[in-house]
Amino acid sequence: MNGLERMARLGIIIPSYNDSSRLESGIRSILQLIKYADFQIVIVDNASEKQSVKDYLQKLNGDKNIHVIRNDKNLGYAKAVNQGISFLRSNGNPQFVIVMNQDIQILTDNLEEILGIMEKEDRWGICGPRLFNADGTIQNSGYAFPSIHKKIAQFFGLQKLGFTVLKFFPRSIPALIPRFASSFLMNYADVNDPIEIPWLQGAFLIIKGAVFEDTMGFDENFRFYAEDMDFCKRAKDKGWKSYCFPELHVLHSGGYKPEERSRELTEIYFESLLYYYTKHFRGIRQKIMLFLNAIERGMKMRLATKDNRGSPSDMDKISFAGIEIDNLSFREALQKIRAMIESNKRGYIVTPNAQHINLLQDDEEFKKSYEDACLVLADGMSVIFALRVLGTPVKERCAGSDMFQKIIHLAAELNKNIFILGGTEGSEKIAFRKIKQMHPNLKVYYYSPPFDFEKNEEENQKILKAINASDAEILFMCVGTPKSEKWLYRYFSHLKTHLAFVFGDSLNFFAGIKQRAPKWLQKMGLEWLFRLIQEPRRLWRRYLIGNAQFIVLSIREMSRKYLKI
Repeated sequence: MNGLERMARLGIIIPSYNDSSRLESGIRSILQLIKYADFQIVIVDNASEKQSVKDYLQKLNGDKNIHVIRNDKNLGYAKAVNQGISFLRSNGNPQFVIVMNQDIQILTDNLEEILGIMEKEDRWGICGPRLFNADGTIQNSGYAFPSIHKKIAQFFGLQKLGFTVLKFFPRSIPALIPRFASSFLMNYADVNDPIEIPWLQGAFLIIKGAVFEDTMGFDENFRFYAEDMDFCKRAKDKGWKSYCFPELHVLHSGGYKPEERSRELTEIYFESLLYYYTKHFRGIRQKIMLFLNAIERGMKMRLATKDNRGSPSDMDKISFAGIEIDNLSFREALQKIRAMIESNKRGYIVTPNAQHINLLQDDEEFKKSYEDACLVLADGMSVIFALRVLGTPVKERCAGSDMFQKIIHLAAELNKNIFILGGTEGSEKIAFRKIKQMHPNLKVYYYSPPFDFEKNEEENQKILKAINASDAEILFMCVGTPKSEKWLYRYFSHLKTHLAFVFGDSLNFFAGIKQRAPKWLQKMGLEWLFRLIQEPRRLWRRYLIGNAQFIVLSIREMSRKYLKI
């Protein structure tokens, strides 16, 4: 079959809506390539409202090779494609069908060559091009089908590792490393040679007519997204292969990044994924994929640009697992604390981490202590990560260990004295000496109470008298959680100090009794692992069992929010 005969068996389907200029540019690029062949273009308009579009479509009706189908309402992309296929089948049933967006322009003159290759390769059913953005940057040509391990790898950035490994290990090497790396890939952008890609991006697809017969066309239950993924998946299940030809260059001027989606489109996107996972996964795998979809939705919703309810960063407080967390950056928190000290405002400040959140679920008094606090500042990276996934991230982590020394400097600057309650292995005495070296004029008092002091009312009264007998305006509570918070809940109203801070192990870090994790581990959220290695016998239960409990708790919060479970 020669080139013109092959092109004569070509049908082109373009769903359109409200954009005459891009539609005209796309049709012009098609006509320049196939102007000498007998072809058919079917434009399926989904009830465009703009008069310019209506006028242009009216003008096209005079062309024998172009047929316009006008819908009274927007039936969606998948339905429009199926309408085009029905028309082409009733008018010659072409061997090849191009399905393309209205914002597509073909940039290279090699379409006939690719059709020839597809004709020779019996099972090459779907082909796609190298896609470009309007600014010349490369878009993803396609994607891997979603799976549990790929989704998890995507969350943790392991797909970048996959790209790096494949860059240094040629695909021709039959080794485990490239295969392992490719298993993490979710998308394909920098493709230089023809390559089989499971799911080609639907902006421009060349499809054999036989594939439509095997798959019964596009699934019209998809509203706007993922219909191309579903089509490629069903084609693969029927034995067809999908290939990307990077030599064919196509401009996709309407392509945009996920963070540029409006909130409405983001909702539609995740509804489509929800339908896909329900359709193609079963049993426990389906439940896991639905949950991962909820996680990804939470992460992406905060990136939506058109949020009529305001950005999470504008929220004063963020609810999580039964508590209200103040949405402050570290700098804002210090500014607020300064204002509280200057105005002699009374209250105590707590800094929740994963252990605190776990304990709050079953300890009513501990929970009340949080409700009574004047500031609740997110400390643990587990809490930070969970809030990000839920789509309500706090501005910044406010770690108590970072704040400890800042409050000392602030107290010295404002001439406010400090009382330290707590300490192990003499850490309170070491801290006292360090503070006096830093600020000789700052008055510092300290007392390390005996173990289980909170159960001894006589000891509690002794502590109250000691603190009130001093002229300290600021109290550092360093006796552990939930002991510190509960003690403040019971006795703060009897104290003369204005502000109290729950600092936990911060005292030991400051004194040098314990070593804090390096900054890079803190940023990765692995400070808990560093501490576990240091004190395995004391902390194994808190971190190994506690972290698992926190994950389950976070899953429950996400399920309530997104899956309505």
